[in-house]
Amino acid sequence: MSAEKNTAIELARLDGVAQAELVRKGELSARELVQAAIHRIEAGNGVVNAVVHRRFEQALEEADFVRPGSTAPLAGVPFLLKDTTGAAQAGVPHTLGNIALKRINYTAEADSALGARFKEAGLVTLGVTSMPEFGQLCDTQSLAFGPTRNPWSLDHSVGGSSGGSAAAVAAGFVPVAHAGDGGGSIRQPAAWCGVFGLKPSRGRMPKLVGSIDDIYSVPFVISRTVRDSAVVLDAVNGSLPGDPFSLPRPSAPYFADLGAPARVLRIGLLTDAPGGLKVDPECVRAVEDVGKLLQAAGHNVELTHPSAILETKPGWVDRVRFGDCFPAAIAHLAKVLGRPVEEKDVEPRTWAEYQKNLGLSSQDLRESWNWHLARSARMLQWWEQGFDLLVTPVVHQLQYRLKEVAESSFEQQSAIDLSESVFLEPFNASGQPAMVFPVRWTEEQLPVGVQVAAARGEDRLLLQVATQMEQAIGWPSRLASLEPPAGLQGA
Repeated sequence: MSAEKNTAIELARLDGVAQAELVRKGELSARELVQAAIHRIEAGNGVVNAVVHRRFEQALEEADFVRPGSTAPLAGVPFLLKDTTGAAQAGVPHTLGNIALKRINYTAEADSALGARFKEAGLVTLGVTSMPEFGQLCDTQSLAFGPTRNPWSLDHSVGGSSGGSAAAVAAGFVPVAHAGDGGGSIRQPAAWCGVFGLKPSRGRMPKLVGSIDDIYSVPFVISRTVRDSAVVLDAVNGSLPGDPFSLPRPSAPYFADLGAPARVLRIGLLTDAPGGLKVDPECVRAVEDVGKLLQAAGHNVELTHPSAILETKPGWVDRVRFGDCFPAAIAHLAKVLGRPVEEKDVEPRTWAEYQKNLGLSSQDLRESWNWHLARSARMLQWWEQGFDLLVTPVVHQLQYRLKEVAESSFEQQSAIDLSESVFLEPFNASGQPAMVFPVRWTEEQLPVGVQVAAARGEDRLLLQVATQMEQAIGWPSRLASLEPPAGLQGA
């Protein structure tokens, strides 16, 4: 084994905080960190297909400007952006998993607020990770870039829409990668890839100002360790002037406050799913395991939950909410292309959903939002009764195989999308912070995670509890093997 390969493998086991410390002390240069990450991507991306745009030469040049003693918290740490607009950086492609934008190699003209904050934190962007077209599926296999494979079992899904970022972190390409969550898009792929994913509270993160039509979505990152997410949150949190949703910046750094919570917590467990969905026994067991760990840590754990989270949702509610995303995506694409969008510019499912949902009215959308927000108010009453945390499954089933989605009808894919978000989307609507982490691995070596949600603004509490669980479970020590099995089945 070459020295370069040895170094790349050794560095893959270090999180971003540890890698930045090597650079800060002058024990390793940022170029060496970035070169090692490039080596890992070149060695493994042909198997996983998580990185769809590369900017290796530019990254190496940027790394050369990082010097020992840098005060940036993650100076020189290799990083990847999700293929979307929320964290745009000048000159970096963001093609939204779309074939028309891939053809023109569409790139950002300027840094967004979040993209600039990632740079200020010292993160060096090596490229862009895969996502389903326009982020509209809980599975990552676009026609533009092909399927992204789960590093733990290559014929299984990574989830979506931040599937490429989750796979890249799980495979050890980078310690942390940009992600976004509009209905579970950080949490589902993080759980399915066996890494850590936090969706911060609404108002905690900078977003594009001038629009109020996306109250559900929160940008952040996926990481292997809790402390990496804490350091990034310290570096990039804070809404922008004009954002209708904002929270005050924390009085103390999250990273410096990752000890045990200062008090005994009251925690509820939920293992049932709404709408008659059966929860896989592996997912139930993971919730129960975490309940025992939390109890052992001294917290009070009860089999209780907000009744509103299990309410049967009227079918029209999500048909409107998700249906509206497709005309919005087509409108954005037309603006970027500077011409009307044609059928050949998008995937068949996108075009079909666009045609089907052209008749949605503003009243339809308003009524859908109203239902979600009213359900949120009912759900939040549970926290007002003195509960601190709720532990739930992440999804009701284990990772499905790539072929299951690729060979499904459009209607079946939409049904999959909705069923995969039943535990996740409620916290997008309510604006509460929620996180996922792996608890155990099945006999097939598939990670099984849980979700933990807190009251809005209690991001610090989640990070503290996550640190307790990380110490008890030890998931960062596990890295997926990228050896392709014989007879690999895919899309």
